[in-house]
Amino acid sequence: MSWWGQSPFDEVVERATSELLPGGQEDLVLNLDISDQIRSKKINAKDAMRSFKRRLAHKNPNVQLATLNLVDTCVKNGGDVFVKEIASREFMDELVSILKAPAGCNVDVKNKLLYVIQTWGLASKNKPTLSYMSDTYALLKAEGVQFPPINENIDGILLETAAAPEWSDSDVCDRCRTAFTMTNRKHHCRNCGGTFCQQCSAKTMPLPKLGINEHVRVCDGCYIKLKLDKANIKPSTSTKSVSSQPVAAAAPIDKKEDDYDDDMKKAIELSLKEAEQQKTSYGAGYAQEPVEDDPDLAAAIAASLRDLEISKQQPPSQQQQQQQNKNDLSPVEMENILLFSTLMDRVYASGGDVSNDTQINQLYTQIGALQPKLVKSLDETIRKRNAFIELHEKLNMAVKAYDRLLEERIAGVRYNNIPEQQYQQQPLYHQPMDYYPP
Repeated sequence: MSWWGQSPFDEVVERATSELLPGGQEDLVLNLDISDQIRSKKINAKDAMRSFKRRLAHKNPNVQLATLNLVDTCVKNGGDVFVKEIASREFMDELVSILKAPAGCNVDVKNKLLYVIQTWGLASKNKPTLSYMSDTYALLKAEGVQFPPINENIDGILLETAAAPEWSDSDVCDRCRTAFTMTNRKHHCRNCGGTFCQQCSAKTMPLPKLGINEHVRVCDGCYIKLKLDKANIKPSTSTKSVSSQPVAAAAPIDKKEDDYDDDMKKAIELSLKEAEQQKTSYGAGYAQEPVEDDPDLAAAIAASLRDLEISKQQPPSQQQQQQQNKNDLSPVEMENILLFSTLMDRVYASGGDVSNDTQINQLYTQIGALQPKLVKSLDETIRKRNAFIELHEKLNMAVKAYDRLLEERIAGVRYNNIPEQQYQQQPLYHQPMDYYPP
């Protein structure tokens, strides 16, 4: 709750637990939306817990029942940080106080309280961070409280949900090891929580698995892995066979670097296939190359074809607009340019040789073919910018001229409306009087 009244989150919680809802029913869509806000850390976990606690203090049993349903949904979908707040003494004691209220507790509310305490207590067993939750269940059971029978298998995975990671802190970038300064600021990847510089975390994308549906900052490594996961291609590990015989002078292998290189190779293959699919959509003037019998690449190609079919079903107005903007780069082409730039920075930093790499050379050829389109789009943008600047200057001059004429007109009307008055010139000094008063 803010100083000026209810916060926006409190209003959403009040709407989800309104007393106007029929007894025993819940707005599941709104409940899941609230849990996504908590899981993505848009809402502080402690603030959310206290908002639920205030709502549980309502006198209406329907509100209490809806709040318990909402809390149970958030516990199962809100992430570890929120579950720790629910397992705190502050919230669990509130549930016990409602259960043991001197004035009695509503039957439906009591049954729901016993159900959630039992479920959370069994799921939090052998979890040190949630010990107070399991201890509360054990204490009530020892006091002779009758819990409902268990009709399902309750496991600890019930309380485990993928949530946005905690941000790490470092004085250097986790990837390029560049020190942070006043000009080279630190940024955090929303997917892994690592600390990166601007160059290593310039890409953005949504993270639905973490409850983040808007575009947020991600590092280059997470961007490539998530892109491969979107196409159902798993990042491959090193396929080099390791001899069982000991090698005397074997150089140490950085597994993280090898995995990153393998991910880059997979991303190159995916980008090449996407570019080939785009060529087939432009017309029959482009030559088609045979597709290799790779199940992963076949799945990526099938996904691209489905996207093309969806784009073909667009209304005619959108198709005409796309034809008018034929010089604009598509999202796939822009991703390929960014991927090629990242790859070249990587190869240049490691001092690698690209002369014999056919995949990099093929990607370079396709990126080079995009340069005329990029130049045309840039020229068109510059031309539009200059035209808009000229129009803006003309509009300013016209507005100033209009204001000046309007002021002159108003001043003329005021001058003409002033009545002519005859003023007698007053003497500067008083004339001497012929007589003096007695």
